[in-house]
Amino acid sequence: MAEIAAAPVFVKMPVQIGSNGQTAHIRSATLTPSTRVERYTDVGGNDHVVGADTVAWQLALDAIQDHATATGLQRFMLSNIGVELSCTATVPGGSYAFKIIGSPLPAGGTGGSLATGTMTYEAFDVVFTAAGS
Repeated sequence: MAEIAAAPVFVKMPVQIGSNGQTAHIRSATLTPSTRVERYTDVGGNDHVVGADTVAWQLALDAIQDHATATGLQRFMLSNIGVELSCTATVPGGSYAFKIIGSPLPAGGTGGSLATGTMTYEAFDVVFTAAGS
């Protein structure tokens, strides 16, 4: 069996939400898949593993709070509550296209500290396209 060489990268994932790039407003972005798996033992004592054939995705954003910039992420999300938003996350080797439903980011925080907020969105219609495809 051949050993597959790895090509690790430092995180660099520009994110576009709607028609504007929002990379400068985002400190971290993580698109996480999960698949439901159930294990059970039948009445005959046989173990079974059943995996769901669908993947659920979540987009976790850690963003700065910028209420002053009219086109910034904070105000964009406030203006698009409940709206289906097309998104793109570019990674080395390709990009993920997906959709989220607009919802505001958190506001406030610790006095004297950079105001940030973390929000998790359900991502759907996720498609990965390899670079050059």
